[in-house]
Amino acid sequence: MIKERENINIPALDIERMRLSGNRPLWPGGKKFAVCLTHDVDRVTKYSMAQLYRRMKKCSLKDNGPVCFGKNAFWSWVYSIRTLFSYNIKDPFHRYEEWLNIENEFGARSTFFFWPGYRNVRIRHFTDCLYDLDDTVCFDGSEITVAGMIREISRRGWKIGLHASWGASRDIEEMKRQKESLEKVVGKEIVSVRQHFLAYDPDRTPGIQAEAGFNYDSTMGFNDNVGFRYGTCYPWEMKEDLLEIPLLVQDGALFRSKGLGLDKKGSVKKVMSIADKVENVGGVLTLLWHPSHIVDKDWKESYIEVLSRLKERDVWFATVRDIGDHWRSLEDIRSGPKEGS
Repeated sequence: MIKERENINIPALDIERMRLSGNRPLWPGGKKFAVCLTHDVDRVTKYSMAQLYRRMKKCSLKDNGPVCFGKNAFWSWVYSIRTLFSYNIKDPFHRYEEWLNIENEFGARSTFFFWPGYRNVRIRHFTDCLYDLDDTVCFDGSEITVAGMIREISRRGWKIGLHASWGASRDIEEMKRQKESLEKVVGKEIVSVRQHFLAYDPDRTPGIQAEAGFNYDSTMGFNDNVGFRYGTCYPWEMKEDLLEIPLLVQDGALFRSKGLGLDKKGSVKKVMSIADKVENVGGVLTLLWHPSHIVDKDWKESYIEVLSRLKERDVWFATVRDIGDHWRSLEDIRSGPKEGS
């Protein structure tokens, strides 16, 4: 396990590796660095009676009830009233196809990490997502289930990964069940995972993910900051057959007051500053934007501007699986850093 670094602004391990070996990654088409685009699908609707019921139910969870009620009771009532009065009103979150259209304009594809469905999560936590796979959404003008939307996104060439629950980070049977539930929906093997809330036990989660059959994880990053948490933007082997593709930037860390609290201009500047350092070592810039923030103008426009600026640098836009598959073909780069470094 690579250790966290105090200076998160510099990919120190990558700089040292290049100094010692003289090698830098070779990306398809001779691109200088790679950009891994990802989306965590935490919310699929803003107004839903079914999800409102689940929201109230999870507040009764043992050990989580007092915390849940203390933090969310007021907003649960606000949410209830808004949901009741929003009947037959188009849900503002039902614009998932816009992410596909945006990325398609740049010749890019991304990985969508989907929750395995409320009923497929047995070990409950108050941070759990609330949607189920048979909940109804509107996608590209058609009313379909969440499962149908997942299949359509996959059919169009985007990759699907598992957004595994908090409980799955510490329980192999939970992880396997969630993986299998999403595989049944897609009709394909799911090889990529990111833990919900970035909940991760370094002593247990990598082994659980590997045993469940995942090849790639992209959890190792920040909820409230951005940068090189482990001093690297290169993928590394967490376990045999499990490659970590570190997360460098997520939207919430840029914009929220609990994070950096930046505006659109500041967020774009920050991302491009990190991109400069990734380019210098020929690494991977992994970005996370949550689809529900399509309703937040600055969040959406910052994503578009970042993609536009990166496109000018002639980067390789790729999914988690694309990055992982290619990295494993780079024999002279994969050798470090080693366990405990």
